[in-house]
Amino acid sequence: MQNPIIYVYRANPETIKLTLIDAETNRAMNLTGVSSVKFRVVSELNEASSYVVDKTCTVTDATEGEFECTLASNDFTSVGDYYYGIFLDEVLVAQGQLVVTDSIIVST
Repeated sequence: MQNPIIYVYRANPETIKLTLIDAETNRAMNLTGVSSVKFRVVSELNEASSYVVDKTCTVTDATEGEFECTLASNDFTSVGDYYYGIFLDEVLVAQGQLVVTDSIIVST
């Protein structure tokens, strides 16, 4: 199962709502008992030492694997391709591509 590409606008605050799906069962992962969910972004693959974004997420429905991460307007100031990782208690469980594009109206 391939993880979705996430699209966000440059310099635009946004809340990303995500659901973790277990690849083996194709059902939502149960996040009950997980102490931290992190959303981390790098500009190049295998560059874990320098995160562009490192956010702690809020679990909104643990039994359904749902959580959200709020991005600030200064998190992405440059357009381009990035790579995200989702970590449960510091263990990488999902990763994919994140694309930052210009919007028609850009807040600065």
